[in-house]
Amino acid sequence: MKDDLLAEINITPLTDVILVLLIIFLLVAGAYSQLKASPKSSAALIHKAPLQIAVSREGLVSVAGEPVPLENLSRVLTARAKSLKTAQVCGEQDTPYGKILAVLETAQASGFSDISLGGKAGGRH
Repeated sequence: MKDDLLAEINITPLTDVILVLLIIFLLVAGAYSQLKASPKSSAALIHKAPLQIAVSREGLVSVAGEPVPLENLSRVLTARAKSLKTAQVCGEQDTPYGKILAVLETAQASGFSDISLGGKAGGRH
């Protein structure tokens, strides 16, 4: 009767290991998705909105909606660059490029490391 023995494989331990690995995978995937969406860990969300610098066709400049005389622009931008490193310079459609270029150069000299150009001037003068 020894020949009649059934050779069976006990798959219970294998099933237990697979279920434990599945649970670990689900926990890690959930934690990773929460970490990725967290404002503290995401560089895109840590990145603050750029400082808006508007230049009118007459050459008037406003910083964050506040008019700034050209002789004070460097001082104002230097103070703002201490806490914010990105700026966006916007000009009206007919603003001479030389005026926009002067503001760009002033912003760069004031300490802004990331300066972009925008469309219509957002601030009123």
